[in-house]
Amino acid sequence: GEDKPTDAHLSAVLRSCPDLRWCFVKSSIFGAECWNALAAEGVCPRLEMIWVDAPMHTNDRVDAARGDHDVIRSALKKRIGTLKLCMINPDDQCKSRYVLGAKVESDRLNGAARTEDEKQALRMMQRYSKRSQLNTT
Repeated sequence: GEDKPTDAHLSAVLRSCPDLRWCFVKSSIFGAECWNALAAEGVCPRLEMIWVDAPMHTNDRVDAARGDHDVIRSALKKRIGTLKLCMINPDDQCKSRYVLGAKVESDRLNGAARTEDEKQALRMMQRYSKRSQLNTT
């Protein structure tokens, strides 16, 4: 219900914490509304460290950032002078999918495309999951 953590609730927290300096979130609740909040003028102006591990997986892609990627870039780019650590959806080598000051073409906010084999395996898992649910109801 109302007490459950959501993107909207977390974005309200961000908007209400002008002195926030460290933000570490390892949860899918950090999404579009949180990035929109951080992109807004005057929100968390003293932020020095942001670590967001909230990758989104779809049928076609894995490890994509949640939210509008241009908004994410804008929110982070305007903090280039204050951020000392920026880790967005770290990969297996603990490298950020967004690097402050890098060119747009080099960021990996869009994640990676699934191979055809991965897509087929995912479809099979989804079919199996649906059958399992039918068998238990």
